[in-house]
Amino acid sequence: MEFLQQGDVLIKPRPVPREAVKVDDCVLMHGEATGHAHRLDGEGFTVFEHPKTKRKHLRIVKSGVMLRHEEHKAFEVPPGEYVVEGVREYDHFDEEARRVAD
Repeated sequence: MEFLQQGDVLIKPRPVPREAVKVDDCVLMHGEATGHAHRLDGEGFTVFEHPKTKRKHLRIVKSGVMLRHEEHKAFEVPPGEYVVEGVREYDHFDEEARRVAD
C-alpha cells in the first residue's frame, strides 16, 4: 500500500510498536497556521502515541474510518496499522528541511 496524505499529514503503513500507549484522541495533527485539525471519524480505530518519539500510530480494524479536515477533502483510511508523520520539504536555497505548515 502507498502512503496517504492530507495536507501536511502523511500516513504510512507501519506496525504499531509494543511500547505505544493508547490515547483517547481522534486528532492526528493540528494545523500550525490555522489550528484546524486532521481528525479520524467513524468506528473501529484506535490511536496510540509512542512515549519517546511522541509519534501517533493507528490501528484501524473496520472500513468506513474517515480522515477529515476543514480545508481538505475527506477520505477513507483502509483497515491496517499506520504511523502518522508530518510532511517535510527541503529548501535548496537555505539547505534545510522543514515541516510543511498547513
